[in-house]
Amino acid sequence: MDFSTQQAAKLTGLDIEVVKALLRLKLIVPSVPGMGKGSLRRFSFRDLVALRAACYLRNAGVGPKAMKQAIRYLMARSGLSATDVLAGTLLLTDGHDVYEVSDDVAFSTLRMPGQATALTIVPLSRLVHDLQANVQAERLREAV
Repeated sequence: MDFSTQQAAKLTGLDIEVVKALLRLKLIVPSVPGMGKGSLRRFSFRDLVALRAACYLRNAGVGPKAMKQAIRYLMARSGLSATDVLAGTLLLTDGHDVYEVSDDVAFSTLRMPGQATALTIVPLSRLVHDLQANVQAERLREAV
């Protein structure tokens, strides 16, 4: 299923002008790009996820130039499209830098690209999984 620009704006909670600005900056490229002024663009669900991710970065203080720089860095490093970078990469920001989170390490994409940060990321899903395994093992030991 795909969506018009109007539907994309409504579904993501973004103002139509914000969607258009992200398109002009080429931070988002719809699955079916329009061919000229006034032509119909169509957005996939993945495009909608990318729009929302860009909006989160924007609302956190990441300006268009910095956002574009971070996305271009991630595109070059991963070989992914801008949409795939935004829709498929766990990103973290302090408003000044955008970090790519991989496993439990955050890497700078702006100030020191590729440099791991001193942030500590709690890998909650892995922590819960390990604890559940420990509890189950302990119960088995107690049952014997």
